[in-house]
Amino acid sequence: MIKAIVLDDELAAGKWLSRKLKETGRVEVFCTLQNPLELTENLNKNHIDVVFLDIEMPEISGIELALQLSMKENAPEIIFVTAFDRYALEAFRADALDYLVKPVIDRDLERVLAKLEKRLKSHTNVTERPRSAIEKRCFSISDVNLNFPTAKCEELFLYMLLKNKQSVSKWEIIEDLWPGKGLGKGEANIRTTAFRLNQVLDKQGLDLRVKSTKGYYHFSSVFNKNEIVAVRPFPLTEDLQHIEASAVEILRQHNFLKIMEEKDYLWAVMLKEHESAYYKWAMDLVERHRDREALFLQALCYLQEQFPWKESLLAEILPLIMKLEGAVALKHFFRLQKEERSHMGIKLSQGIRALYDNLLDRSEI
Repeated sequence: MIKAIVLDDELAAGKWLSRKLKETGRVEVFCTLQNPLELTENLNKNHIDVVFLDIEMPEISGIELALQLSMKENAPEIIFVTAFDRYALEAFRADALDYLVKPVIDRDLERVLAKLEKRLKSHTNVTERPRSAIEKRCFSISDVNLNFPTAKCEELFLYMLLKNKQSVSKWEIIEDLWPGKGLGKGEANIRTTAFRLNQVLDKQGLDLRVKSTKGYYHFSSVFNKNEIVAVRPFPLTEDLQHIEASAVEILRQHNFLKIMEEKDYLWAVMLKEHESAYYKWAMDLVERHRDREALFLQALCYLQEQFPWKESLLAEILPLIMKLEGAVALKHFFRLQKEERSHMGIKLSQGIRALYDNLLDRSEI
């Protein structure tokens, strides 16, 4: 049974539509509202599949309200109900499922309900999948050579990849990739760019597409369109065990932070959470090479160049340099660290200085 709310500032019109919906035997009308301000409260308290929404209302237009609702997590479907048929384009931009023209006739209502049931069924197929069953795929940025036709195609692909979410709202994409363009122009840019990007993915034979659902963009499977694909920018470390390569070589290959620094996207500056994600992944990888001390040291030094403020790396590096290369190498390395940090305005902590002094004292005993 479809759970619905009807919102119309003309109470009589709203009640008439509610009665028509109930008569179909397919819709449970939770409530009939006249005030748009009451809608959010009802949606927060109850699971609602669809809102039948009037467009011309005094407090806020149905278009504006629909745009606000589409940004909510688990937003209901929107079906506009209007006395005018000139709102088709606005309905499309607001990601409404469809719209009905007053007075609503049975044929149109049947068409809209059939479309709604099909949409809700497709959502159920996705949401009922266990979280672990959502496929995760790895695209190493350094290995991606998709011959993007435009710079924006490449940027959208990297943006979706590094956002590392199941979905990203179109407003967020517009604000980051096309700032200042406005909703109409921004939406047109997204649709055109996503279309071109999907052509590239298709040409490469990849089972991956950028898809839009209710104002949110995500990666999906070609062969199973209900399957949401969560893409990782680097592989799981356990997937790399069979690779005959040093930790440094693997780190270099998958260092998307360095690649993104070269791209110089403004939005990438704000993705600080990816630094911690990469660092965690990298340390897990490096830790697996601890028994090969020389390679372990090389990997730690590589990471230390990427994360000079991580003194925990220095705490691992200094004893290894002393053990493997001796006091002269330790002194040279420590001097370079002080000079580089001085240029960056970073001071070595007393703990690291004490560790260095202790290592030298022990070498002289």
